[in-house]
Amino acid sequence: MLNVVKVNLVSTQLMRFRARTLPRGVSLDYLVHAVLRALFGVSDENDERGAIRPFTVLNDSTSIIPVLGYTTLSKERCLNQFLNSEASCVCKDEPLIMPVPVENGLIPFKCRAVPIVRQGSRGSKKKKEIPAFMSKRFEAPTQVESYRQWFNDQVEPFTTHDLTIEPKPVDLSRRKEDRYFTKFPSHVIDVRGKLAVSDTTDLERLLAQGVGRHQGFGFGMIQLVG
Repeated sequence: MLNVVKVNLVSTQLMRFRARTLPRGVSLDYLVHAVLRALFGVSDENDERGAIRPFTVLNDSTSIIPVLGYTTLSKERCLNQFLNSEASCVCKDEPLIMPVPVENGLIPFKCRAVPIVRQGSRGSKKKKEIPAFMSKRFEAPTQVESYRQWFNDQVEPFTTHDLTIEPKPVDLSRRKEDRYFTKFPSHVIDVRGKLAVSDTTDLERLLAQGVGRHQGFGFGMIQLVG
């Protein structure tokens, strides 16, 4: 079963957590990634990815920063991880955890995604990441149309309706060597629309997987609306 988790992070405590554990200048997406990992751990012993993935920051301009994410962990395990974490002081209260309400039909959604394509020669371990609009696979008259093709490819076998896409530039930060971080520009799109759902099992799989790159850093979460 897929659960949705909501945590309310206290911005002042979040900054103290960053001062204790991370270098200055780390972007919010990486900071929240680190906090969620400290609060809930990883998915299982064989998976180094965080247990809350994908996730999204609902509002970053207030003293309380709400974060929403999906997890395959049970409610009991999530609460146990949280209550035994030294990082729980970063939160205003205990997390809200409930099953994801999936159903068939036209389901409204929104998503902030990083439309990146990995490109390289077949068999090569080194893949170059490029924006989807620069890929031959998603050639289109405009960037928005290219991103539309990319997003529809990501959510197959589902089809989308009333899709709107708003591109925007952002700066992300990632760990390079030891504790050294670097910032780099990236392309992000805010997507809204409806998913035509006829199989709720496939929908849960898509929600748990997310779309695009950096699902563990606040992007790629398909948030059901309404």
